[in-house]
Amino acid sequence: MNAYLSTRKMAARLGYSYDWLRKNKHRFTKGIHYEQAPGAHPRWNVEAMTKWLKGEPEDERARKVLETVLS
Repeated sequence: MNAYLSTRKMAARLGYSYDWLRKNKHRFTKGIHYEQAPGAHPRWNVEAMTKWLKGEPEDERARKVLETVLS
């Protein structure tokens, strides 16, 4: 079972600002990088986001975000 964190905690873990992660949520894949019930705040998948940070994103959209951030 995957562990999930709030946006604020995930941003701190990744070393990005809360605002950056919140504003760029649409660049990540729902169901892989985060889960969000209707009307609730997103919960970020720790394993998938750690892979993203290490440069091992699971999908092409996340790969493009990573390239943009690192450039």
